Amino acid sequence: MPSITRTRNWSVWIGATLVVLGLVPLAGSASATGPKVSTVIANRSGIVFGPKTTEAHSFITQVGSAKRRCQVAQGTPLAALKGTGVVFHLKDFGRCSMNTSASAGLFLDKLVNTTNTGTSGWTFKVNNRAGTAGAADPSGPFGSGPLTTGDKVIWFWCVFDANWACQRNLVLVAPTTAATGSSISVSVRAYDDAGTWVPAVGARVSLGTAKVVTGQSGTVAIQAPSTPGSYLLKAVDATGSSRGGQRAPSFPTALAVS
Repeated sequence: MPSITRTRNWSVWIGATLVVLGLVPLAGSASATGPKVSTVIANRSGIVFGPKTTEAHSFITQVGSAKRRCQVAQGTPLAALKGTGVVFHLKDFGRCSMNTSASAGLFLDKLVNTTNTGTSGWTFKVNNRAGTAGAADPSGPFGSGPLTTGDKVIWFWCVFDANWACQRNLVLVAPTTAATGSSISVSVRAYDDAGTWVPAVGARVSLGTAKVVTGQSGTVAIQAPSTPGSYLLKAVDATGSSRGGQRAPSFPTALAVS
């Protein structure tokens, strides 16, 4: 059984040096282009940031007490997170440098004032699949290429189960338009690390003031607001405790009601 060893894309190595990523990129650090990526951050209480779409630019940070200059490649989950402006801490498990390939060992250790503890901590998924490479690996989250425009990245608090897998993340399948007061059919799926989904039982779907919990089918009917406008459909876990690892909430889905 793994114990403080590398497990998937978020890992813990003993004896690593904690480093801090500055809020502002150093001069000349950003690339001219980068894929436009949507990022959400969810802690044990739910979504605390996003979704926000930013360009995943390359950037430079200073690492360790020697303030070694290290460059992170564009199109990485870490570059997308940097674009949000949210503060995070890193550890360096290699010897990062201005060569982006040397920065593959950078590891996110702290986000939104919450630090990894034991075998629980921050991880990311891209388009509902857990990354198999590090967040700063220039080969991309799956080792097959960088992020592309339109990708969705969720950072969430992972609590390993007995098989050393993180809890699933929820995804809404819903229309984008609806008539005022009409009944809308909404499905919620729960994706595992490999990107395989099952119907999400016990997910709370909300739309305005309306809230409905899914049953075995993962599908519910929810009433559209009576007032025209733009609304957000959301889905959160209504079954698990934060200690046991709630399923990560869905990206909100925009619904135009007219």
